[in-house]
Order: sequence, then structure tokens, then C-alpha cells
Amino acid sequence: MLALNDVSFSAEPGEMLVITGRSGSGKSTLLNILAGLLTPSSGDYSLDGTAPFSLSKSARNAWRASHLGILYPDFRLLPYLNVAENIITPSLELQLPNTEIKHRCAELMQDFDITSRHDHLPAALSSGEQQRTALARALFAHPKLIVADEPTGNLDETNSNHIIETLKNYANAGNYVILATHDPIAIDHADRTLHLDNGKLI
Repeated sequence: MLALNDVSFSAEPGEMLVITGRSGSGKSTLLNILAGLLTPSSGDYSLDGTAPFSLSKSARNAWRASHLGILYPDFRLLPYLNVAENIITPSLELQLPNTEIKHRCAELMQDFDITSRHDHLPAALSSGEQQRTALARALFAHPKLIVADEPTGNLDETNSNHIIETLKNYANAGNYVILATHDPIAIDHADRTLHLDNGKLI
């Protein structure tokens, strides 16, 4: 059985696109392909003219660091790094001066109200603080595309609203935001909703 079958769509800059579908419908597989993490058995996609699967592994890693922001349902913060260190992990693949790295990190921590937690490890954070840290990390490189897998699944309504509004505003600034979610808040904010069923777009 194919995880995805003849899935084809395009997105416009400034668009927040929500993908819905029951568990096992192929949502996470699609997001992993869009993030350049999973190579499709056939077909391809491009982001602003770049086809990531035509790149070497090292070039794709560099492309991902500079063009992609990824949000996972379980946050995937590195447990041995503090908040500030987690936020700047994309800088490992970017050629940025230390002053720029520090400036971006400080600005994001202020935007997401986690400055006072900058030296805390993820285990010491609430779910909302962990997701805000993960979102700050996703935005660190000013990526063209944000892909998010159930970004509000572990959050209360207040934190969910904050995350979705941030993503919507980021899309409105001329970027692409693609979410896989069942969250009605996200669906209400979406410019378009696509539904997956057994690997096919309905």
C-alpha cells in the first residue's frame, strides 16, 4: 500500500495551507517529503525553483537549514541544550556572525516571552514554553517554508491561539506555511484546507 498516491498541489506565497485527515492518511509522510526528510519513490516537488531531491545530501541539509522551519508534535528539543542553545541550532548550517546569531536569538526569545527561561533545559519548561521554543527555532533562519505536524496538539487554547496566529502572520508576510492538524483554530485561520484519505487528496 502506498503512503501517498498521486498527491499533487501547489501553494502560493502568503498562504497558510492546512492538511486534514484521520491518523494514517499520509499527513506526516507528506510533511516529511516537503521538509526534504523523506525521499518519495516517484514524483518530486520544488520550493521557489529548487528541487531538494536533486541535491546531494550535504547540499540538501544546507538547503533545509536556510529554507525550512519544522515543528513536530513532540517538540523535539534537544534535552541537553538550554532554550537559547536549542533556538540557535539551525545556525550550525548557516554562515552567520556570532553577533547576528545572538541578536536573532534574543529577539525571538523576547517575541515568545521566554527570555527569562533562556538557560533552562527543556525538562524544566511547560508544554507551552517548549512549543514556543520550538517555534522560535523554526523561525530562526527566516525560512521560506514552515511545515508543522499537529503544532497545537499538546497545548491549551491560549497557547494554541498564539502559535496559530504567529504562523498565520508569518504566512501573511509572503512565506509558505503548511500544517497537518485537526485543530479547528488552525482550520479557521487557513487560506485553504486539503483533506487526505488513504494517501489521496479528496
